[in-house]
Amino acid sequence: MQVIDAANWNIKNYIANVGNNPHNAWPGKDGSGRSVVLTANWHDNTATLIDGGTKSGLRTSAVGAAPAHVQGTPGSNERWFV
Repeated sequence: MQVIDAANWNIKNYIANVGNNPHNAWPGKDGSGRSVVLTANWHDNTATLIDGGTKSGLRTSAVGAAPAHVQGTPGSNERWFV
């Protein structure tokens, strides 16, 4: 997965081992308040949680066939639907 600088569209970082076709990443917070990003792995059956500070994968979990999108809960950045 690539991390892009939105100011100039340059690649800032690569995150290794983020499933098959990472797609539709959403930022949020984990239970301890740490910044995280959840991405669906569209051509797989998993979603990957990424540490927003270190830009490294935290865990990949099975979520069902071909997860194409992630949606945050309105009014909260601590719960997503895949």
